[in-house]
Amino acid sequence: MNVTTGGSITGGTTVALTPAGLAAGNKATFVAPGHTRLEPRLVDFIVTPPKTSSTEPGTARSGLKIAFASRVQEEGCCTVSPGTVIFDVGIRWPLGQPETLVDEAIALLKGLVWTTAFADSIKKGTLPSS
Repeated sequence: MNVTTGGSITGGTTVALTPAGLAAGNKATFVAPGHTRLEPRLVDFIVTPPKTSSTEPGTARSGLKIAFASRVQEEGCCTVSPGTVIFDVGIRWPLGQPETLVDEAIALLKGLVWTTAFADSIKKGTLPSS
């Protein structure tokens, strides 16, 4: 699977994710470049079948988890301690709602991820003001 990372939504660098396996039929795991045992770079796609009834179409649940870690400790001018950065994106979609709502939400998510406000809220802990 190839994804584009980098400067903008229309340009950047293509990154190849390598399949690492399926787990119990509901999770597909990929590894990103640079993945090692001591510095794992994992991307999981997770889906759960909706629980339905005769009167309720159910709610689809899916998610994406990105986990990048470093189990290496470095000493020097700046001490780097082992740790993990995890992004969890969970999606719930009542199946009685039109698929176009999901398309709109995905489009907005794609756009938001490319904003400075998104990066600043994560790295600096600041909320967007406008």
